[in-house]
Amino acid sequence: MSISLSELEEFMLLAEAEELDINIDEDQGIVIRNNTDADFYIKLINKLRQDKEELNAFIDAELERQVQLYERFREERNRPIDHQIAFYEEALRTYTMNELADSNRKSIKLPNGTLAVRKQQPVYSYDEEAVMEFLKENELEQYITTKTTQSLNKKDIKKDFVVNNNNQLVINNQIVPGTSVEFREDKFEVK
Repeated sequence: MSISLSELEEFMLLAEAEELDINIDEDQGIVIRNNTDADFYIKLINKLRQDKEELNAFIDAELERQVQLYERFREERNRPIDHQIAFYEEALRTYTMNELADSNRKSIKLPNGTLAVRKQQPVYSYDEEAVMEFLKENELEQYITTKTTQSLNKKDIKKDFVVNNNNQLVINNQIVPGTSVEFREDKFEVK
């Protein structure tokens, strides 16, 4: 006979509930009479959270595995299609270059699409640090842009500004436009 760890934990939890004379019935509600009862329910919540984490970890792992399988399937199915597309595109490119070689036209319009040749701008790649160092060493600062950003010092604003009756921030008897303060109820947590 094989007993799983979760079965043992559930048995122990139910035995402890019975020993403490705690009735676990979600339909009837519960009455917590003392710290021992409260501690029992904290233990119960912790166990449920652990079960939830284990379930989510298992499902996440399975989902990742399934996604990898689908991605592999997609790649395998798309590879021959991509090769065919590349083969046809190369033939069309050769045809287009030959057709447009002796003319001023840049495209050939056909019923199912257009064949076109477009000039492309060169792509510049920079090693920002190396170029920056070079420009500074050679006194070429005109090619360096200095950016400054401004942001609110929210910590000091919270400390120095006052909240008025309309839940707006006020400083020097002036309402600060674009501000509001939302007072929220205390949040209950079980840790």
